[in-house]
Amino acid sequence: MPASKAQPAKTSSPEFAAIFARLKALVKPYEGRLAVAKETPTEYYLQTHDACYRGKPVWFGGVRMGTAYVSYHMIPAYDPAVAKKISPALMKRKQGKTCFNFAKVDEALFAELEKLTSESFKSFEKMIKTGRFSDWNC
Repeated sequence: MPASKAQPAKTSSPEFAAIFARLKALVKPYEGRLAVAKETPTEYYLQTHDACYRGKPVWFGGVRMGTAYVSYHMIPAYDPAVAKKISPALMKRKQGKTCFNFAKVDEALFAELEKLTSESFKSFEKMIKTGRFSDWNC
């Protein structure tokens, strides 16, 4: 039986590093008020410092560089008040309830994400204080 040839590993687009850096810059300002859950060259995530929901810290959001796109996760998008502010253009990038995928830099959508992230952080802080994460239907 002939030996099978290993397939080369998929690699990210060279542009992904720029997308990752740009999206990371949207959540980085909340570092300190939130804890860094993970930080590698391809992943960056923030969560609460304390275990405030079901005995565990709560994820706020972050960025992950994959092979097909860079994902921006914004957990407060579970909040219906935040979700209804998402534009149709940004909705096209949405996968699931809290993830937005990008394969190219899109400054207009990044600016919208920056504003949504800022607004949703206020909602997130309120949820931390009240412990009412179940209101988000997550």
